[in-house]
Amino acid sequence: MRSWIGTGIVAAVGGAIAAAALVGTGVVGNRNSSDASSSPGERGMSPQAIYERAAPGVVHVSATTTRDPATPFFVGASRGSGNEMTGSGFVLSDDGLIVTNAHLIAGATALRVTFSDRSSADARLLGSDPDTDLALLQVDTDGHDLRPLELGDSHTVHVGDPTVAVGSADAQSRTLTTGHVSATRRRITAASGFGIDDVIQTDGVLNSGNAGGPLLDARSGDRITDLDGRAVASMDDVAAILARHTPGDVVGLVVERGGGPEQSLEATLEDRPATVPVE
Repeated sequence: MRSWIGTGIVAAVGGAIAAAALVGTGVVGNRNSSDASSSPGERGMSPQAIYERAAPGVVHVSATTTRDPATPFFVGASRGSGNEMTGSGFVLSDDGLIVTNAHLIAGATALRVTFSDRSSADARLLGSDPDTDLALLQVDTDGHDLRPLELGDSHTVHVGDPTVAVGSADAQSRTLTTGHVSATRRRITAASGFGIDDVIQTDGVLNSGNAGGPLLDARSGDRITDLDGRAVASMDDVAAILARHTPGDVVGLVVERGGGPEQSLEATLEDRPATVPVE
């Protein structure tokens, strides 16, 4: 899953390595903390502020399974009673898409998702990729107030960036762990022999049940929510809107600054600078 936007996620966490998509959030502070009231971060929002924004989008995933998964990602998951596997996930969209780890739902005969308000719903598996340890679930949205988390841009992550992992191990509460990006562009090998490139590694200690939950970035960036009177959901929207204008035009934009209140601004478009010298 997030230029950095509001509250963000770095990935679905499968152990100490995040092999999934980044989600945008302004995040954080002291490493290896399980207390959401930690002190403000080195930059951006405090861990507590990040937790309060992101936790409603984190879900508890319970899977009735028939076998143990063969995977190198098996960290941060919990085994419930009998053949039940439990872990975390996060809401990806308003229409009920849920991201989690593939090893949590491997061989599942039944899936259930519990939301932050403790309501729950049966889920069905849309698809999974054991090689990258990602799975996509679908739930019926009727009667549920879903809080999607936006995906971020993993290419902007640097070693040393603060991170926050939020999980839901027991369906009744959420946990928070802070850390840092300890490596980028890692390569790991799945049980099938498939090589996964550009993996992000964090030194944050993951609580039991964190597997499948989001890893949030620690940057509090600016987000354009409206441009020229049109809603902006992606950079493609920005490009499409600006394509209708020419240099010299003045366009209005609404910007969310560092996760705070929105501000209305105006900008005058100029010619795009040349990328190579003109002879």
